[in-house]
Amino acid sequence: MVLKKREKILIFFVIIAVAIWAFDRFYYTPQKKKITTLKEEINAADVKLKESVLFTKGVETVEAEVARLENELQRLSDKMLRGEEFRAFLKHLGVKAIGSR
Repeated sequence: MVLKKREKILIFFVIIAVAIWAFDRFYYTPQKKKITTLKEEINAADVKLKESVLFTKGVETVEAEVARLENELQRLSDKMLRGEEFRAFLKHLGVKAIGSR
């Protein structure tokens, strides 16, 4: 059976169409699904990264506040009287309180 030129062209285009369909079905579509999955994972990782940045800033703020409060406590501890001097101060206040009645 001899094929006419028109039939040969038609078979050629059918083969090209089948090749394009096979490429789309077996390669492009699975890769597209993988790309979509990876994009979702990237978005989830970005959200976690943004949360961790906010958490880190919060931790830095808390650390700065703790350092400030520790310095304030140290200053107040340095100003407070120690030992015998503090007892004498309290006795002096007690005598004044009893004497003012």
